[in-house]
Amino acid sequence: ALLFVSAQAVFAHEFRVGDLEIVHPWSRATPLGAKVAGGYFTVTNAGSSPDRLLSISSEISAKAELHEMGVKD
Repeated sequence: ALLFVSAQAVFAHEFRVGDLEIVHPWSRATPLGAKVAGGYFTVTNAGSSPDRLLSISSEISAKAELHEMGVKD
């Protein structure tokens, strides 16, 4: 499982899980009392077989959503 949580601006580098590479996860700080926040990261599969991200969770909120934007060569 991939866990990405942040309440303030975060700049990280790369993380590897098997053939998957998670690149530059980040999030902006939110105003006090904000009810939503966004985080961003890129997942690259360097393996020869397909993989899927099945779930996402947050330690600081009751609900987490994942929205996809894909790029195909």
